Amino acid sequence: MPPPLEIGRLDDRVTVQTLVETVDPYGQAVQDWSEGIEVWARVRPPTGREAVNADQLKVGLSHIVTMRYRANLDESGQVLHGDEVLRITYVRPDEMRLMMDLFCVRQAGETEADV
Repeated sequence: MPPPLEIGRLDDRVTVQTLVETVDPYGQAVQDWSEGIEVWARVRPPTGREAVNADQLKVGLSHIVTMRYRANLDESGQVLHGDEVLRITYVRPDEMRLMMDLFCVRQAGETEADV
């Protein structure tokens, strides 16, 4: 596990959304994205080693989002970074549950306006 990240390196503002189930006016269950929470994070492309490890886990990878640990995040969520929609494919918390890495795949053709 990498050494703890200096908080000053979390210099990207992102919105983290989770999939929630609601009921429409006709009583049907509908899944939609939550309003989301804004957090400071570090968004970066993966290194060669991280890309190989992700390939071994059979998860796609285009970005790694590092942020403070949040217990309610899992692979069903997504991250909005600027106009990009990044789907979470794998969540890796550190041992002390202070920070976490979200392995994400950019959704081609989707922007924040589409979500």
